Amino acid sequence: TARKQEISTDGIAKSSLKPGESYELFYWDGDWVSVGTAMADENPLSFDNVPKGALYWLVAEGSDREERIFTISDGRQMWWQAR
Repeated sequence: TARKQEISTDGIAKSSLKPGESYELFYWDGDWVSVGTAMADENPLSFDNVPKGALYWLVAEGSDREERIFTISDGRQMWWQAR
């Protein structure tokens, strides 16, 4: 389900998108730049004009803004962790 949480192999809890919740996508360009917002439903989120090869950050509205950053390479999403 969309509210299911899993524990990853790196010990960080992972969660799914929540239907009806708004998410904002950012990419890094010397600072976080907003691409826009989208409302989650049963379909994958979709954003226009997203630059390729960037570092991304998807933030839920009203969150503590501690969501993990990620990249996409060869069609796979790679999560990164601050050290």
